[in-house]
Amino acid sequence: MNTNSTKLMVQLHTNLNLGHNATCKILWQHLDDSLVEPKTYDAFEKALKQFNDQSYIEASMLFNKKHQLFVVGSKNGFIGMFSNVGKGLMRWNFWFNIDKQWNQIQPIFLRWLYALVEDLPVLFASACSVDEYEAKHQIVQTTDNSSNIKIRGSIGDKTSDFYHYLPGIYWLTIFGSDLVSGLGRTKLLNTPLAIVEEITAEQIALRLDIPITGSNVGDMLALEKKIGEYLGSKYFFDREQSQSETVQVPQLLEKLESLEDR
Repeated sequence: MNTNSTKLMVQLHTNLNLGHNATCKILWQHLDDSLVEPKTYDAFEKALKQFNDQSYIEASMLFNKKHQLFVVGSKNGFIGMFSNVGKGLMRWNFWFNIDKQWNQIQPIFLRWLYALVEDLPVLFASACSVDEYEAKHQIVQTTDNSSNIKIRGSIGDKTSDFYHYLPGIYWLTIFGSDLVSGLGRTKLLNTPLAIVEEITAEQIALRLDIPITGSNVGDMLALEKKIGEYLGSKYFFDREQSQSETVQVPQLLEKLESLEDR
Protein backbone atom coordinates (compact mmCIF):
# COMPACT_ATOMS: atom_id res chain seq x y z
CA MET A 1 0.00 0.00 0.00
CA ASN A 2 1.56 3.27 -1.11
CA THR A 3 1.25 6.05 1.44
CA ASN A 4 3.09 9.23 2.32
CA SER A 5 3.20 11.88 5.01
CA THR A 6 0.17 13.71 3.57
CA LYS A 7 -2.04 10.72 4.35
CA LEU A 8 -4.33 10.07 7.28
CA MET A 9 -4.22 6.42 8.30
CA VAL A 10 -7.15 4.82 10.12
CA GLN A 11 -6.86 1.32 11.57
CA LEU A 12 -9.73 -0.64 13.09
CA HIS A 13 -9.46 -3.97 14.90
CA THR A 14 -12.79 -5.78 14.91
CA ASN A 15 -14.33 -9.23 15.08
CA LEU A 16 -17.00 -8.32 12.50
CA ASN A 17 -16.63 -10.48 9.41
CA LEU A 18 -17.42 -8.95 6.02
CA GLY A 19 -18.10 -12.48 4.83
CA HIS A 20 -21.51 -11.99 6.45
CA ASN A 21 -23.85 -10.19 4.06
CA ALA A 22 -25.50 -8.12 6.80
CA THR A 23 -22.15 -6.75 8.03
CA CYS A 24 -20.91 -6.00 4.53
CA LYS A 25 -24.18 -4.24 3.69
CA ILE A 26 -23.83 -1.87 6.66
CA LEU A 27 -20.23 -1.12 5.73
CA TRP A 28 -21.28 -0.46 2.13
CA GLN A 29 -23.91 2.02 3.32
CA HIS A 30 -21.30 3.97 5.28
CA LEU A 31 -18.80 3.93 2.43
CA ASP A 32 -21.45 5.29 0.07
CA ASP A 33 -20.85 8.81 1.36
CA SER A 34 -19.68 12.10 -0.13
CA LEU A 35 -16.53 11.90 2.01
CA VAL A 36 -15.50 8.76 0.09
CA GLU A 37 -17.52 8.62 -3.15
CA PRO A 38 -16.71 4.92 -3.64
CA LYS A 39 -15.82 4.01 -7.20
CA THR A 40 -14.47 0.46 -7.36
CA TYR A 41 -13.81 -2.58 -5.17
CA ASP A 42 -12.12 -5.95 -5.51
CA ALA A 43 -10.07 -8.57 -3.70
CA PHE A 44 -6.84 -6.89 -4.84
CA GLU A 45 -5.54 -3.31 -4.69
CA LYS A 46 -6.09 -2.54 -8.36
CA ALA A 47 -9.83 -2.66 -7.79
CA LEU A 48 -11.79 -3.04 -11.03
CA LYS A 49 -15.34 -3.93 -10.01
CA GLN A 50 -17.82 -1.06 -9.99
CA PHE A 51 -19.20 -0.09 -6.59
CA ASN A 52 -22.99 0.21 -6.25
CA ASP A 53 -25.53 -0.19 -3.47
CA GLN A 54 -26.04 -3.89 -4.27
CA SER A 55 -22.42 -4.87 -4.89
CA TYR A 56 -21.94 -5.70 -1.21
CA ILE A 57 -23.35 -9.16 -1.99
CA GLU A 58 -20.51 -10.01 -4.37
CA ALA A 59 -18.02 -8.19 -2.14
CA SER A 60 -19.03 -10.39 0.80
CA MET A 61 -18.52 -13.51 -1.31
CA LEU A 62 -15.10 -12.23 -2.40
CA PHE A 63 -14.09 -11.63 1.20
CA ASN A 64 -15.10 -15.15 2.16
CA LYS A 65 -12.99 -16.53 -0.67
CA LYS A 66 -9.92 -14.25 -0.61
CA HIS A 67 -10.03 -12.97 3.01
CA GLN A 68 -9.26 -9.47 1.73
CA LEU A 69 -11.13 -6.60 0.12
CA PHE A 70 -10.18 -3.19 -1.28
CA VAL A 71 -12.41 -0.19 -1.94
CA VAL A 72 -11.20 2.86 -3.87
CA GLY A 73 -12.99 6.20 -3.67
CA SER A 74 -12.87 9.24 -5.92
CA LYS A 75 -12.85 11.78 -3.05
CA ASN A 76 -10.09 12.68 -0.60
CA GLY A 77 -7.77 9.98 -1.94
CA PHE A 78 -9.73 7.30 -0.14
CA ILE A 79 -8.45 3.73 -0.11
CA GLY A 80 -9.93 1.05 2.13
CA MET A 81 -8.32 -2.32 2.83
CA PHE A 82 -10.20 -4.95 4.81
CA SER A 83 -8.37 -8.10 5.94
CA ASN A 84 -9.16 -11.28 7.80
CA VAL A 85 -5.92 -11.66 9.77
CA GLY A 86 -6.89 -14.97 11.36
CA LYS A 87 -8.27 -16.37 14.61
CA GLY A 88 -11.51 -14.43 14.16
CA LEU A 89 -9.77 -11.03 14.09
CA MET A 90 -10.24 -8.51 11.26
CA ARG A 91 -8.23 -5.40 10.46
CA TRP A 92 -9.73 -2.55 8.46
CA ASN A 93 -7.45 0.21 7.16
CA PHE A 94 -8.51 3.49 5.56
CA TRP A 95 -6.33 6.17 4.01
CA PHE A 96 -7.42 9.75 3.30
CA ASN A 97 -5.48 12.68 1.90
CA ILE A 98 -4.60 15.44 4.33
CA ASP A 99 -4.44 18.71 2.38
CA LYS A 100 -5.14 22.42 2.88
CA GLN A 101 -8.87 21.66 3.11
CA TRP A 102 -8.41 19.31 6.06
CA ASN A 103 -9.63 21.80 8.67
CA GLN A 104 -13.01 21.78 6.94
CA ILE A 105 -12.97 18.02 6.31
CA GLN A 106 -11.90 16.94 9.81
CA PRO A 107 -15.30 17.36 11.55
CA ILE A 108 -16.99 15.60 8.62
CA PHE A 109 -14.46 12.77 8.88
CA LEU A 110 -14.99 12.41 12.64
CA ARG A 111 -18.78 12.28 12.28
CA TRP A 112 -18.41 9.68 9.53
CA LEU A 113 -16.00 7.51 11.52
CA TYR A 114 -18.02 7.70 14.73
CA ALA A 115 -21.21 6.77 12.87
CA LEU A 116 -19.39 3.81 11.32
CA VAL A 117 -18.14 2.41 14.62
CA GLU A 118 -21.50 3.06 16.27
CA ASP A 119 -23.10 0.70 13.73
CA LEU A 120 -20.08 -1.62 13.44
CA PRO A 121 -18.40 -1.64 16.88
CA VAL A 122 -14.64 -2.06 17.13
CA LEU A 123 -12.31 -3.68 19.62
CA PHE A 124 -9.75 -0.89 19.20
CA ALA A 125 -9.18 1.76 16.57
CA SER A 126 -6.81 4.62 15.79
CA ALA A 127 -6.27 7.46 13.35
CA CYS A 128 -3.13 9.51 12.77
CA SER A 129 -0.89 10.87 10.08
CA VAL A 130 1.47 8.45 8.39
CA ASP A 131 4.34 10.53 9.84
CA GLU A 132 3.12 9.80 13.36
CA TYR A 133 2.50 6.12 12.62
CA GLU A 134 5.99 5.65 11.19
CA ALA A 135 7.57 7.44 14.15
CA LYS A 136 5.85 4.92 16.43
CA HIS A 137 6.34 1.75 14.46
CA GLN A 138 8.67 1.96 11.46
CA ILE A 139 12.09 0.34 11.57
CA VAL A 140 14.74 0.74 8.86
CA GLN A 141 17.57 -1.72 8.50
CA THR A 142 20.53 -1.37 6.15
CA THR A 143 21.99 -4.43 4.47
CA ASP A 144 25.56 -5.36 5.31
CA ASN A 145 26.69 -5.71 1.72
CA SER A 146 27.98 -2.97 -0.55
CA SER A 147 24.56 -2.28 -2.04
CA ASN A 148 23.59 -0.53 1.22
CA ILE A 149 19.91 -1.31 0.62
CA LYS A 150 17.49 -0.06 3.26
CA ILE A 151 14.81 -2.53 4.32
CA ARG A 152 11.72 -1.06 5.94
CA GLY A 153 9.62 -2.94 8.44
CA SER A 154 7.50 -2.25 11.49
CA ILE A 155 7.41 -3.10 15.16
CA GLY A 156 4.60 -3.22 17.71
CA ASP A 157 1.74 -3.27 15.22
CA LYS A 158 1.61 -6.87 14.05
CA THR A 159 -1.46 -9.04 14.50
CA SER A 160 0.41 -11.29 16.92
CA ASP A 161 1.37 -8.24 19.02
CA PHE A 162 -2.30 -7.38 19.57
CA TYR A 163 -2.59 -10.40 21.86
CA HIS A 164 0.14 -8.96 24.12
CA TYR A 165 -0.50 -5.21 24.22
CA LEU A 166 -2.26 -2.30 22.54
CA PRO A 167 -0.24 -0.66 19.74
CA GLY A 168 -0.37 2.77 21.36
CA ILE A 169 -2.17 6.05 21.87
CA TYR A 170 -2.57 8.07 18.67
CA TRP A 171 -3.95 11.42 17.52
CA LEU A 172 -7.31 9.63 17.74
CA THR A 173 -7.79 6.43 19.73
CA ILE A 174 -11.08 4.55 20.06
CA PHE A 175 -11.62 2.03 22.85
CA GLY A 176 -14.24 -0.68 22.33
CA SER A 177 -16.49 -2.14 25.01
CA ASP A 178 -13.97 -4.66 26.36
CA LEU A 179 -11.35 -1.94 26.79
CA VAL A 180 -13.84 0.47 28.33
CA SER A 181 -14.68 -2.25 30.84
CA GLY A 182 -11.06 -3.21 31.42
CA LEU A 183 -9.52 0.25 31.68
CA GLY A 184 -12.53 1.72 33.44
CA ARG A 185 -15.21 3.89 31.88
CA THR A 186 -14.86 6.63 34.49
CA LYS A 187 -11.09 6.67 34.11
CA LEU A 188 -11.35 7.00 30.33
CA LEU A 189 -13.92 9.78 30.63
CA ASN A 190 -11.53 11.69 32.88
CA THR A 191 -8.44 11.25 30.71
CA PRO A 192 -6.24 14.36 30.89
CA LEU A 193 -4.54 16.01 27.91
CA ALA A 194 -7.18 14.80 25.44
CA ILE A 195 -10.64 15.58 24.13
CA VAL A 196 -12.88 12.76 25.35
CA GLU A 197 -15.85 11.81 23.19
CA GLU A 198 -18.47 9.16 23.96
CA ILE A 199 -19.39 7.47 20.70
CA THR A 200 -21.76 5.13 22.53
CA ALA A 201 -22.08 4.11 26.17
CA GLU A 202 -19.58 1.33 25.40
CA GLN A 203 -17.16 3.07 23.01
CA ILE A 204 -15.01 6.05 23.97
CA ALA A 205 -12.69 8.13 21.80
CA LEU A 206 -9.67 10.14 22.95
CA ARG A 207 -8.43 12.84 20.58
CA LEU A 208 -5.46 15.16 20.94
CA ASP A 209 -6.41 18.84 20.88
CA ILE A 210 -3.66 19.65 18.37
CA PRO A 211 -3.52 19.58 14.57
CA ILE A 212 -3.01 16.15 13.05
CA THR A 213 -0.18 17.56 10.93
CA GLY A 214 2.10 20.54 11.42
CA SER A 215 2.70 19.62 15.06
CA ASN A 216 6.09 18.42 16.21
CA VAL A 217 5.87 14.62 16.09
CA GLY A 218 8.18 14.27 19.08
CA ASP A 219 5.94 16.53 21.16
CA MET A 220 2.91 14.57 20.01
CA LEU A 221 4.47 11.25 21.01
CA ALA A 222 5.42 12.66 24.42
CA LEU A 223 1.83 13.78 24.99
CA GLU A 224 0.49 10.39 23.95
CA LYS A 225 2.96 8.66 26.26
CA LYS A 226 1.60 10.67 29.21
CA ILE A 227 -1.93 9.58 28.33
CA GLY A 228 -0.75 5.98 28.14
CA GLU A 229 0.88 6.32 31.55
CA TYR A 230 -2.40 7.60 32.99
CA LEU A 231 -4.32 4.63 31.54
CA GLY A 232 -1.60 2.11 32.38
CA SER A 233 1.79 1.93 30.66
CA LYS A 234 1.87 -1.86 30.85
CA TYR A 235 -0.94 -2.08 28.31
CA PHE A 236 0.73 -0.05 25.53
CA PHE A 237 3.58 -0.66 23.12
CA ASP A 238 6.52 1.72 23.54
CA ARG A 239 9.45 1.26 21.18
CA GLU A 240 11.77 2.87 23.73
CA GLN A 241 10.92 0.31 26.41
CA SER A 242 11.24 -3.46 26.71
CA GLN A 243 7.98 -5.23 25.92
CA SER A 244 8.75 -8.08 28.31
CA GLU A 245 6.44 -6.67 30.97
CA THR A 246 3.62 -5.44 28.75
CA VAL A 247 0.28 -7.23 28.86
CA GLN A 248 -2.98 -7.01 26.99
CA VAL A 249 -5.98 -5.65 28.90
CA PRO A 250 -7.48 -8.85 30.40
CA GLN A 251 -11.03 -8.22 29.19
CA LEU A 252 -9.86 -7.71 25.60
CA LEU A 253 -7.55 -10.73 25.77
CA GLU A 254 -10.48 -12.83 26.94
CA LYS A 255 -12.50 -11.62 23.95
CA LEU A 256 -9.66 -12.40 21.53
CA GLU A 257 -9.24 -15.89 22.97
CA SER A 258 -12.97 -16.51 22.69
CA LEU A 259 -12.82 -15.62 18.99
CA GLU A 260 -10.22 -18.34 18.46
CA ASP A 261 -12.61 -20.95 19.90
CA ARG A 262 -15.43 -20.18 17.47
